[in-house]
Amino acid sequence: MGGKHLTLDLPNFLSILRRNRILIAAATLATMLLAGIFAKTTLPTFSATAFVIIDARNARVTIDQNNVPLTPTQLGLDQGAVDSQVQILGSEEIALKVIRETGLDKDPNFLAPNNVIVGWIQGVVGSIMGLMPSSNSSDDNAVIMTDGIPRTVIEAFQSRLTLKRLDETYVIAIRFDATDRDTAAKVANAVASAYLNDELNARFDSVRRASLWMEQRLAELRQEVMRSDHAVQNFRKKNDIYFTGANAGSTSGSGQGQLLADQALSRLSDDAAAAERVRGERQARYDQIQQVIEAGNPDAAVPDALTNDVIVKLRNQYVQNAQRQSEIVRRYGANHEAAQRIAFTNQEIGRLIMQEFERIAQSYRNELQTAVKQEEDLNAALEKAKSAAFASGSTQVSLRELQRETDTYRTLYEKLLDRYNSAMQQQTFPITDARILTKASPPRTKSGPKTVLFLLLGGVAGAMLGVGAAFARELTDGTFRTPSEVEENLGLPVLGVVPKLSEKRLQEVTGTALAARNVPAGSLVLPGYIGLLQYSADKPFSRLAETMRASKVAADLALMNRQTRVIGVVSSVPGEGKSTIAMNLGEVIASSGRRVLVMDCDLRNPTLSTAAAPDRKSGLVEYLADGTVSASELIYVDPYKPLQFLPANGNVRLPQTPELLSSQRMVDLLSSLRQSFDYIVIDLPPLAPVVDVRAMVNNVDAFVFVVGWGKTSVATAQQALSAMPGLAEKTIGVVLNSVDVDQMRTYTKANGGEYYDYDRFETYTTQH
Repeated sequence: MGGKHLTLDLPNFLSILRRNRILIAAATLATMLLAGIFAKTTLPTFSATAFVIIDARNARVTIDQNNVPLTPTQLGLDQGAVDSQVQILGSEEIALKVIRETGLDKDPNFLAPNNVIVGWIQGVVGSIMGLMPSSNSSDDNAVIMTDGIPRTVIEAFQSRLTLKRLDETYVIAIRFDATDRDTAAKVANAVASAYLNDELNARFDSVRRASLWMEQRLAELRQEVMRSDHAVQNFRKKNDIYFTGANAGSTSGSGQGQLLADQALSRLSDDAAAAERVRGERQARYDQIQQVIEAGNPDAAVPDALTNDVIVKLRNQYVQNAQRQSEIVRRYGANHEAAQRIAFTNQEIGRLIMQEFERIAQSYRNELQTAVKQEEDLNAALEKAKSAAFASGSTQVSLRELQRETDTYRTLYEKLLDRYNSAMQQQTFPITDARILTKASPPRTKSGPKTVLFLLLGGVAGAMLGVGAAFARELTDGTFRTPSEVEENLGLPVLGVVPKLSEKRLQEVTGTALAARNVPAGSLVLPGYIGLLQYSADKPFSRLAETMRASKVAADLALMNRQTRVIGVVSSVPGEGKSTIAMNLGEVIASSGRRVLVMDCDLRNPTLSTAAAPDRKSGLVEYLADGTVSASELIYVDPYKPLQFLPANGNVRLPQTPELLSSQRMVDLLSSLRQSFDYIVIDLPPLAPVVDVRAMVNNVDAFVFVVGWGKTSVATAQQALSAMPGLAEKTIGVVLNSVDVDQMRTYTKANGGEYYDYDRFETYTTQH
């Protein structure tokens, strides 16, 4: 068999919270109380904030080697650079400067705990540690220093400093927390000032180191420029290379004059190109007018036709004639004599225009021939000049190489000289790309502790702790809480649920009093009141009485072939109420008019005998151990019902109870009692501590297993049933006893067990 398990769904989760609401509420209130105490004993904290901006406008006064202002992007003012500045603000270098400036290392309250309770605890712990012997106490007590500042002060400073970049801006917020308003503002402003000074000093040192290096490098480049200039001049003199122009004496490749041969070659090349262009234009003009003449189109447009007076007049006359012809055709028709005469005239005008085009074409041909001759002459002169220029080409290669070397050194020298001048300007006027946007001022209100927040967090933590404890309590609760758990874990039907019974004197509330029966003289009589043992008789409509009736019906159905039914009532451990169940079962059976005997066979702890027969002198133990005692002399009689009771013992208690219960005398006793009673109800010892029940298994027809609500361990009950051969097979059902009805509602409703609702049962059974 498996153990009890917890099913976690929403209804069950809510029922767990409902069952443990007091535990959860207590945990919540306790943590809120602790949080409130902690908040009240904590010194107030004040936060002051200064704002520093990485100002791109400041940065733009920095110029490059070409005296061009640098942009913020060129200066590296991107997101990574701003985040790097945040790290610089939080560095130990800044912390050491601020601590020295503000004297925090000499402030005795700076390292003091903010909370009084924490400070007291630290003091007690320190005192205890001081009393403990240590072989290296001198090393333990040594204070770790950094540049003369204790590490504890630096760590405390950094823990109270908060740096944050505001969204996507270049603004950095510097917040410092302290127990004093003025101290918080002073330290925040000191951090901002220390950062600006550090940036200024870093830039000044960088410029100074760069200036020293550039001075040395400029001297070297100056010598190289002079050497290369002399080499160029000597080479030109040696090879008779002369230049023309304003910079004819310069050694710079870009600034010197032009060779005479190169100058002539350049002029001839330009003239040849111009001649070729003119020849092309005239060729195109001549080809165009030739196409017009061949087409015979007097209306064609040629460049000189627009400025030729003859063509212009002829065309104007042609247009006027065409207009007159159109008017005559409109009025008189195309065959009219005037229209035909005008058409003939226009044909003559077109012939004259074509003759003028031929004259223009002749002039175009003459101009084209002249342009071709000029182009040929210039090309011949250009070829001759090229031959002369190529003759000095090898010499020019060497000269250009010397000039390139000179230009390289001169460019390096000029650029480095500009950088040097810029660096000297920055050294005399150092600036930073950061400035203080807003100074910190002493705060008016405290930033902590936030009592309401402490209480809320304490309440949430307490609620979570309470819920965790509730679930731990549920998981560790290995007892039976619902009938379904009993049936699931034991595999036995539940005969009924018995609530906790009140121990005050019971008054009969329903039914009528029973008439007294004739009791033989000298018989032992049960007391008139035996408390909870007769609860079902005094309250016949109670849940207990209904459960006992269910047990009787179950026994009747299971033992239909037996005239006398022997029913044993057992439990796993003592204190589960099996004796009360056994006696009440007998009371219910007797109330139906059947003859019933209740036997107390719990020879180790005869609680039933003590309650039902407190004046007994002897009982079952004496009968089994001493053959001279008669069973009829030991039985107590109920004067109102056919109920009799056989106590367990008198004043004798023997350790060998299993032998007595398994003896032949016990077997014979039960055989004789079957002849006199319809039912025999036996109160048996608990299963777990003793083995007495094993001796009675074969003599009992059926068993009723009593389980204590919230008391009986599932594992114990499972082990007790499995360890007793034949017991589980004969068990007709389980009685869930001593149930807290209000508590069980939180279990059964979550599992759909409203049938076991005690209020509904009472309402139904008390109706008349």
